[in-house]
Parts: sequence; C-alpha cells; structure tokens
Amino acid sequence: MSVDRFTNFREKYKTDKQVVIVLSGISGSGKSTLAKQLAELEPATAVISADDFFMEEGFYRFNPKKLGDAHAQCLRDFTEYLLQGGMHLIVVDNTNTTNWERAPYMALGMAYGYATWLVLVEEDAATAYARNVHAVPRAAVEGMLARMEEEEPPRNWQCQTLLDGMTAKDLLTTIKAV
Repeated sequence: MSVDRFTNFREKYKTDKQVVIVLSGISGSGKSTLAKQLAELEPATAVISADDFFMEEGFYRFNPKKLGDAHAQCLRDFTEYLLQGGMHLIVVDNTNTTNWERAPYMALGMAYGYATWLVLVEEDAATAYARNVHAVPRAAVEGMLARMEEEEPPRNWQCQTLLDGMTAKDLLTTIKAV
C-alpha cells in the first residue's frame, strides 16, 4: 500500500491509531459480511476467523472436536498480526458471545496500543438461523443469543452496537469519532 493512500485513509477517518474490532454475534447475524465490508474500506486490514481453520481446498468442513484448536489458532494469528504491526485494522470475526471469549482479543489489542472495540452485531434467532451458512442448529443459535443477552461487556471496553441500517463505513466513522 502506498504511503499516500495510507495517509489519505487516516485523514478521511481522522485517526493515527491502529484499530482492532472484535465482532460479537450469533451465527447468521452478519459478522462475516460486515468483516468483508470493513476490509473493502481499508486494504490494510486483516480479518481473522476460527472458520478459516476449517477451510479445506475451498470448502468449509466443520469438525466440532477441533473447535478448541480452531480458536487457539485464531488467537495465535491475531497475536501475530499485533506483533508484526503494519495493519491499520484487525477484525476478529468469531461469535464471541461471552466476555471470556472476547477478553483475550480485547486485552491484547489494548496492551499493544490499538484502539480496541467490541462491536455487537445483533439479530433475532429466527432470522439468523435462516441465513447462517454453517448449518448451525436452531437450538444452538438460540443458546448463543441467550448467552449474549445475559452479560454486559465490562465498562472499560469500548463497545458499539451495530444499529439497524448502519453500514461498515458508518461504523468506522462512529468508532473514529470517539
């Protein structure tokens, strides 16, 4: 990426800080779509997802026995991007429905000096179930929603709920205005 293009992006969004966005939402809520839209706005973006662990020859092959390994790899990849620097925006695209799932990403992002945001991508269970691409059972989607609704993020975390009609650009503008 050219220096001029990077400078123009920083001027546009009025920040010199690198940003981490930790997405939180149930399967089918639109997290991956939002992550792709954010990456299109800023070429110096890394999108990290446990789903990548299950991609084999272009196909998603979920294995519940390897879910822990997938999340561990995702956290290692995230940490590697933080250590390398160079990315203006790092997006974590996982369900992250509980604070204990979000906490490592939030703590590491803040520790490395990134403007670190938790973005809640809200959707009702019926709509999310109908459009989730990983065939997550409805009961599991409803369980994710229940977990999200039962605990508030800690007060020291910067948090933004993706409001109805809010675009990726609106989200970046809102975050950078703080």
